[in-house]
Amino acid sequence: MVKGCLMNKLGALLAASIVAMFAGCSNTTSGNDSAGILIETNTGNKGFARVYVGVDLWNLSVDDTVSLALSERDTVGDTVYVYENDYRKVVDSAAFLAGVLQMDSVPVGEYDSVKVYEADGGIRTIAVDLEIEKDESYFVDEEGAIPVTQKNVSVNTGTAQFYVSVESFELETGDSLLMKRSESKHENDTLFVIDYIVAKKISAEDVERGIVKIENVPAGEYDQILVSKKSGETLVSKDFEEALTLSETSVFVTAAGVSELGSVSIALPEGFDDLSDADESFKDVPFPIFLPTSLNAPCLLDADDNVIKLEVAESDYYKNRVLYWGKASEVKFSKKGDVDFKVIPGCVESNDESIAMGTYKNHFSDATMSDAASALFKDKEDLLGHSRWVDSTDSWLYITDFEPFSEDGHYMGLSIWFNIDSMQVGEYAQIVSAKKDSVGFTLQKRGSSGAVNLRLDTRTGVYNTVVGRANGVLDGTWHNYSFKIHGDSVTTFIDGKLLESKQFDSGEGFAKAFNPGVGYGGLRGGIDELFFFDGTQSRNWMRLFYALQKSALE
Repeated sequence: MVKGCLMNKLGALLAASIVAMFAGCSNTTSGNDSAGILIETNTGNKGFARVYVGVDLWNLSVDDTVSLALSERDTVGDTVYVYENDYRKVVDSAAFLAGVLQMDSVPVGEYDSVKVYEADGGIRTIAVDLEIEKDESYFVDEEGAIPVTQKNVSVNTGTAQFYVSVESFELETGDSLLMKRSESKHENDTLFVIDYIVAKKISAEDVERGIVKIENVPAGEYDQILVSKKSGETLVSKDFEEALTLSETSVFVTAAGVSELGSVSIALPEGFDDLSDADESFKDVPFPIFLPTSLNAPCLLDADDNVIKLEVAESDYYKNRVLYWGKASEVKFSKKGDVDFKVIPGCVESNDESIAMGTYKNHFSDATMSDAASALFKDKEDLLGHSRWVDSTDSWLYITDFEPFSEDGHYMGLSIWFNIDSMQVGEYAQIVSAKKDSVGFTLQKRGSSGAVNLRLDTRTGVYNTVVGRANGVLDGTWHNYSFKIHGDSVTTFIDGKLLESKQFDSGEGFAKAFNPGVGYGGLRGGIDELFFFDGTQSRNWMRLFYALQKSALE
């Protein structure tokens, strides 16, 4: 086998007994031919040098294999010793993240080419000029191999921050999110390798929130995110087509890409700015907000980076914007007295969120007008998106399978907008009512006037209390009426202003009142944004709820 190889490769040189050796003639360790020529091949890959090369320089990817092949020959008498060294190193995720492939125990010698066996099966040959000596470390750049002394520096703090979607990366409590990038520079005979590291262990609070805030990290460009599962498995979660740039300007990261965060503010309307200075916490407050149609499935972040998911109320009513409703776990005011949010595009899977904002809500987004109502109100302006317009001949709306009061019948809250002209409705026309055997409440027109009031029937028979009279509000424009019953007290508001707070005999209570109805007893006009609450809200909470709606209208 050796003879055949030499005959094929050397021809006349072998006949003249002048022996030379070319790499790759034999795969055997040693052998003799008829002329007594010994050829010995060593295919080891142990060496005494270290080489660093940037993955970008040779365009390396994860799972590529880098091969440094070196052949040497030595002739002693009639024996040719051949040494073949094929050093190989696989590019792993850590090397790719670092941006530098470190090759240890590289055989010494002069290399003029390197082969890259690509993960997808391709093979590339790259011309190089690498002269490697024993016990040296080298940094490879476009000019060749530069002898260096390595100095490693790790940096894991900085001024940048960003947000990551838990759902998008399938993160669980105990997982770790990892990012790393390296910068290498050589000065004189020193290679400085600076590793910038981002590491965040996912907490139960992160998972519940749905978005992880990662702050105080090194700024710069990162190409990849790794997820280290609590089971020990490491997943390459994202290879960015364009580098993820982290700076003091926050971004939101999902498996689908990177989005810049916007901002939006709600300013309190005139007459309600005192709420920003109130010594009170406002929790679980619903609010409407408009965002551009270009944003798909957005969320908000409040001042404490709490995630606020949004429910679409009107997506096609307005031309260039969408009306959303959200619920703030706690309303936070800025120094200016505004409510500020960061806007995260694409932070949920779709726009089909449904958010519990009270015990019941109805935006009337799918309301349609009858022919009779259309003849009367087709030129009327809706409130927030579509409103429900009814003629006295229309059936009234029942909210079925719903009991608005607490189990003991002592607590409840309600808010409703209406647009009614007193000249078009009869006496005691009912806007909204809920009863059981004559026990319950009714918000109604006051006789033949242009006022509304709240009637409370506390037990079977003629036992009623009339409270919260609002004069002049049946004027054909939009007004908001709200009230809350808490024990033996009822508090009423018109357009966010206190009407009356009054004690009354709750008697047997309202526990059995059920299936509220809207628009009965000859009602003509419009209603919108109907909410029921549990009645535990404070006076200022009720004012703030109105003010946030009013702000959207303005």
